[in-house]
Amino acid sequence: MRNHHTGRENGRSGAMLLEALIATGMLVLFAGGALMTGQMANQSYRTEAVSAELDRRAVEAASEVAEHLRPADLGGVVPVATPGTFANSIDFQRVDLPGTIPPSQPESFVFEADPGDPDDGVDNDSDGMVDEHRLVWYLNRGTATERTRVITSSVAEDLEGEIPGNLLDDNGNGLVDERGVAFEFQDGRIIFRMTLQRVDQDGFVVRRTIERTVALRNTPLGATP
Repeated sequence: MRNHHTGRENGRSGAMLLEALIATGMLVLFAGGALMTGQMANQSYRTEAVSAELDRRAVEAASEVAEHLRPADLGGVVPVATPGTFANSIDFQRVDLPGTIPPSQPESFVFEADPGDPDDGVDNDSDGMVDEHRLVWYLNRGTATERTRVITSSVAEDLEGEIPGNLLDDNGNGLVDERGVAFEFQDGRIIFRMTLQRVDQDGFVVRRTIERTVALRNTPLGATP
């Protein structure tokens, strides 16, 4: 009888131990899941913060580009603003009055390699990005009175979704092999596109692309150069 009673007690103790082990395992599982969820949330927050910063910079850059281009005459843009074509860098002049010879000085938007990361296929500045570019505004470019301003840095080498050199419209915007900045000429307008990119703290590449259509005040809609 004593042995039988002891066996029941041992069985009950074994069951309680099993329950404790299961409960402990579930607690560890839940704790691990919570930790993973927290890590994912922190990673998402850091990525969203980088995205928000790139969005802000892209909007500011596009607004500045539009401000310079609105008073321009499409007929004075270099390279020749043929409808359906695009350029990575352009020269232009503002027109004070419609139909008059521009009294303003020549301006340029130039897509160029960042001095800290030359276009050589190497991450020279060790920021996780290779061959970053920038968009620069020039006044009287190449002269003794030249003025310059960096509109934005962290510009991608190629527009988001585009595979360079394959002669295909990979991102479906109607253009082929466009670089990180593209000025498209269309019906008296200039469509400005640009991709900014950065690596977040977790090593993920974040890209943000902006598109802005600029109607030129001194060029009738549908006009061609």
